[in-house]
Amino acid sequence: MSEGTQSITDAEVLDPDREIEVGGEKVKVRAFRALEGLRATPIARPIVNSLRELAEGDAEAIEADAVMDLLARHAEAFLELVALSIGKPVDWVRSLRDEESFALAMIFWEVNAGFFMRRLAVAVEMARASGSSTSSATSSQPDMDPTPRSSRSDSPGASSDVSGTPNSAAENAGGPT
Repeated sequence: MSEGTQSITDAEVLDPDREIEVGGEKVKVRAFRALEGLRATPIARPIVNSLRELAEGDAEAIEADAVMDLLARHAEAFLELVALSIGKPVDWVRSLRDEESFALAMIFWEVNAGFFMRRLAVAVEMARASGSSTSSATSSQPDMDPTPRSSRSDSPGASSDVSGTPNSAAENAGGPT
């Protein structure tokens, strides 16, 4: 974000990376790229799950203190994510003074908010899906299968291959035969 304003500029949307001086060095806080995001996902999972739990009540009412407490509970994971984002060892991040680490954490959170929000959205959707019965969900949904009814097998869970030969659901789950 621009200094002195709460609005995001076009340049910040296109390149969210930010520089900050901490620990006597200028470091670049980068939004996770593809490989970094893949590496960061399992590290971030406990944080995302805790965020999901916070959001289960009233997502609009989540207070900054609650997020700070959550990050404190997952301090090691959070420091690993920050270190990955700036390309520094975790011990370097741990050695920062509180005021510097706080400033770095705020910029990290801002730069990588999309990373967390995408994973939070998936976690919320998965929690919803696991909380509902799949049989009632599928039975109440309109029939979206483009296969004409006359072409479908009569047995539940059965399908047919390209040649029209029926396959059981167990055979389909095992991959090609």
